Amino acid sequence: MQAIGMLVANIAHDFNNLLTVIGGHTYELLVRHPVGDPSYKDLQQIKQNVARAAGQVNKLLIFSFQKTLRKQVLAVSETLSDASLMLQPAVGERIQLDIVHGRSLPNILVDKEQLETVLMNLCVNARDAMKDKQGGTITIRTLRAGTEDYETDGVEVLDDEEFVIFEIIDEGTGMSPETQEKIFEPFFTTKGQGKGTGLGLATVYGIVKHSGGHLRVQSTLGEGTRFRIYIPTTDREVEQAKLISDKPADLSGQGRILFVEDEDALRPLAANSLRKRGYKVVEAVDGEDALAVLESGEHIFDLMISDVVMPGLDGPGLLEQGRELLGDARIVFISGYAEEEFSELLEREPGVSFLPKPFDFKQLAEKVKSEIGDAR
Repeated sequence: MQAIGMLVANIAHDFNNLLTVIGGHTYELLVRHPVGDPSYKDLQQIKQNVARAAGQVNKLLIFSFQKTLRKQVLAVSETLSDASLMLQPAVGERIQLDIVHGRSLPNILVDKEQLETVLMNLCVNARDAMKDKQGGTITIRTLRAGTEDYETDGVEVLDDEEFVIFEIIDEGTGMSPETQEKIFEPFFTTKGQGKGTGLGLATVYGIVKHSGGHLRVQSTLGEGTRFRIYIPTTDREVEQAKLISDKPADLSGQGRILFVEDEDALRPLAANSLRKRGYKVVEAVDGEDALAVLESGEHIFDLMISDVVMPGLDGPGLLEQGRELLGDARIVFISGYAEEEFSELLEREPGVSFLPKPFDFKQLAEKVKSEIGDAR
């Protein structure tokens, strides 16, 4: 699995670089061809398919444990209610989605986005398993795991561990024991050619295991399938969400940026997008080039944006050698690799954050704005 993870990480890095370039060019074209232009729909299709491709890369990273999960404290009932708003449209009008909330459940500690991905993938699978019945019910039920659950499902827990169970139950065709043994393997699918990637349940498995949880399945041919997802609980309280203005953000700004990127197709494109918003940007083709710029003393920067993996002097190495020369400048690392690869660096170094590839230029501008505002 470790070798597969390294291979996936390298492939993801290359693909995410390409997707960032494609997405960047598409963003620039959309600015010049707005709604009403004959090319607008085609450009939107490109943008949407870039997002789809990025989603597939993300699934591979999750399965291979190369994806960082951003865990947060969540209230179970509120989280499930929010998720149901997107689940019902996904399963369709002919299928009833029945939500059964458990009582007095503790909070859970999990990545909300990834938990929603788990629920979505399982509900879509349940929908597909029920397509021949022209309807039916998918039930999502939550309950506090107890000793009987652990014994029945063969789940080993430590003394201080507690879990909330999410059950997803369908009335579909069910699965044979042979199929059940293979469903979490990557690229395994019971759907016809071209109708499924075989990554849906592999992604579910990766998310649940990476979250410190457990996953069990019970299925009977002709009767249906029940998935049981064990999610860790926490004694911590849910943080109150900050109010976000619905007004469009002004993403223009002033500040001096050192942009370090060895991908020639991306660097000038991204740098120019920031210049158009009012920033002064100096480009460097790699770590050594950036260090030379810093050592020249010709510029004082408010922000350095740097790729992580580059030939020769990489991003972390550049930060180590150029820290004093950077002064109070904030640092944003960009990479097609998962954040997990250098999470220790982000925790250790003050003023350092991360923007994953692929990103579009609006996301880049938002990140810059959040880091330096209107620095002069």
